[in-house]
Amino acid sequence: MESREIATPGLRSERKREKRKRGQFNKSVVKRKRNGWRASLYLGAEGKDPETKERADRAAQKKNCSYIM
Repeated sequence: MESREIATPGLRSERKREKRKRGQFNKSVVKRKRNGWRASLYLGAEGKDPETKERADRAAQKKNCSYIM
């Protein structure tokens, strides 16, 4: 337990702020995993999941982008 860094009150929000600055906040894998259907759409758009490919394409057309994040 001692090896882990001590979590000071503003540490996590600080890390989030850093992520947000780098623009990685909204594209986090955790978010993708949490939104199940979005995750499957994402995989379909990547071509990893053939049956959701067409669904992903349709949704992407609706949103006017190559894939949904």
